[in-house]
Amino acid sequence: MDGLSSNKENPFVIGVTNHPLDIDEAFLRRLPYKVMFGMPGVDERRKILSIFLKEEDLDPLVSIGALADQTEGYSGSDLRSLCGQAALTFAIEESQSQSADNNDAPITIRLNVHHFAKAFKKVRPSVSDRSHQEIERFTELFN
Repeated sequence: MDGLSSNKENPFVIGVTNHPLDIDEAFLRRLPYKVMFGMPGVDERRKILSIFLKEEDLDPLVSIGALADQTEGYSGSDLRSLCGQAALTFAIEESQSQSADNNDAPITIRLNVHHFAKAFKKVRPSVSDRSHQEIERFTELFN
C-alpha cells in the first residue's frame, strides 16, 4: 500500500467490508481515505427496486414506492433477494397451475401483492444491530 499514490501509473485500490473493526490497524493506517456508506434511504431503495422490477411485470396494485417505504433497513442485496423471492413464488405458482391445466401458453410475469407478502415472510434485513454498531464505532474512530 505504501507508495501506491506516488506514481500515476499505479492502480487505484478500494477495500470494502461490513466488519471494519476486524481490519488490522497497520493496514488501516495505510488507507488514506475511509468512507462510510450507510444503508440505502427510501429514495435509494426506490432506485434499487426499479433496477430489479419493471413496471410492466407488476400488478397495478404493486407500487415500487410502497415497497421502498416497507423496506427500511434492507440493503441492496436484501432488496435483490426480496424481488427474487417474489419472482420465485410467482414461478412456483405458475408451474403448479400449468401442470394442473396442462397448458403450454407463454407465461407473462405479473407479480402481485400476494407474491411480495410471501417474499417479506422469507426475506428480512440481513444487517444486524451489531454490524450497525460496529460501523458507527468505526466511523467515530476513523472518519
